[in-house]
Amino acid sequence: MDIKVGFTEIAEYTREKLGQEVVLSFIDEKSANVSSVVKTTIPYVNKEVSKEVSVKLSDIRLVGEDLQLHFDAGVMINFLAPIIVKILPDSVVERGIVDFPDNATIVVHLNKVKAGREMLRHIEVRSIGFNETAAIINFKLRTV
Repeated sequence: MDIKVGFTEIAEYTREKLGQEVVLSFIDEKSANVSSVVKTTIPYVNKEVSKEVSVKLSDIRLVGEDLQLHFDAGVMINFLAPIIVKILPDSVVERGIVDFPDNATIVVHLNKVKAGREMLRHIEVRSIGFNETAAIINFKLRTV
């Protein structure tokens, strides 16, 4: 069985939940691009600067109870991403939900999130991919 979640729907959800505008685009069946404009204020100068950041997400799969994905945002961002996420207040890294086993991989431990545990009780994810307009999750219902 397939579930298709449109790029537009993902962008709207991200805007509503995180307050961040994102644009998703298709690269190939295993990869999509996520881009967003990041704004920050330079200390002491009090000047706001903005920069578009683009991240390629690929090879997304469920291994056991862990969602694994590879990302590529360029050497500097790949290096800084794990550090930045770790220093955020109430970090998902501190709570053991997310790991960065290397500078290009994110692992989300779904069993550490109530909704993730519940989902995994009812479905077996076979594959995660993309088409021109959506993310596609192929799964099988579990007989509980």
